[in-house]
Amino acid sequence: MKNFLTRYLQNMRNIFPALPHQTAHQIAFAFLTFKMGLYEDSIERCKKSLHLLQGTPVPSALLTALTILRERSADLAALRVQSSGLPEFSHEERPYLALDIAPGSVDDPTHLTISNSLILLYAVALITSPDDTQALEEQERYVIQILATYKQLINL
Repeated sequence: MKNFLTRYLQNMRNIFPALPHQTAHQIAFAFLTFKMGLYEDSIERCKKSLHLLQGTPVPSALLTALTILRERSADLAALRVQSSGLPEFSHEERPYLALDIAPGSVDDPTHLTISNSLILLYAVALITSPDDTQALEEQERYVIQILATYKQLINL
């Protein structure tokens, strides 16, 4: 799984070579605060990231991932375990996803959507926010665990 993640990160480096420092930092902390269970903070970081990305030429998959994480964080902050009505990644956004699996191939397509959002945000943050590299690298195992959930469905 580590090799799979490494290849994905290499692919994303060509797509997300740089973002403004403040924007990259907000994305990193959107991911990190979610991982730490600080859902209200994650909501705010997602909102700030989306605001800072307005007018920035980035793939729409990044905006979708932030929106999904914001909505999922809101559900968890409100103690709603299940999320429904989350945005979906479009067909055009699928090349940016680590887990390009047809939603009909999994038992829980919502979980797949959330997983793809987290992995994409992790990758973008790791690539674009050098100040947060150490904190993000400490979460590599978490991302690998997410990937391992889909091990049977991805090409290794």
